[in-house]
Amino acid sequence: NLNVYPSKGSVDNIFALQQRRRRVQMGIVQSDVLSFVASQQSNPALTQIARNTRLVFPLFDEEIHVVARSQIGDFSELAGKRVAIGPEGSGTPLTARLLFKLADIVPAEMVTIDARTALARLKAGEIDAMIYVATAPVKLLADHVTDADRLSLIPISDKRILDWYAPFQIPAMLYDWQPTAVATASVKTVLISSALTPPDCHSVGRFAEQVAVGM
Repeated sequence: NLNVYPSKGSVDNIFALQQRRRRVQMGIVQSDVLSFVASQQSNPALTQIARNTRLVFPLFDEEIHVVARSQIGDFSELAGKRVAIGPEGSGTPLTARLLFKLADIVPAEMVTIDARTALARLKAGEIDAMIYVATAPVKLLADHVTDADRLSLIPISDKRILDWYAPFQIPAMLYDWQPTAVATASVKTVLISSALTPPDCHSVGRFAEQVAVGM
């Protein structure tokens, strides 16, 4: 039997595995968040988390959706703009900050709000763009954006980003309001655990085995 707990996202899940071990033995996390944690060798707390983290198996890919007002044509044009990057605790803010760092882009403001709020503020002209990491097609974008909103997906073509993330192309008309294919990047999502002791370690192993058999 599994108990499924809601969370804010990847970052929240990593800390839950360390801080709530009696309740939480597995978590779903973006692979770039794991890479970031592993790279912070000067931070003792994150180094300890990296040492304690175990990969159970990869799950699926999530695509980086950059939605902006139609006059913005490329990711590089977000320099000096107001960009919503997702709520703190999720993986999207870390992905967004890494994208800007890789491409040497400095937005005027990075707003940490959830995707639904970000879309409303984008439509109202209060921000210039939003970044949303999720498997396409995203229901929020499919159901709550129309041609009348004058929004579009903008491409990510910077080689420095695509050397770090896997390239992906969002097909034309996957969203009714997006008539052309858009080049972007994707993030691998994985199931992780921590360095557990029996019987929790045995339970995670049984779960992984049952999933593998079912596939």
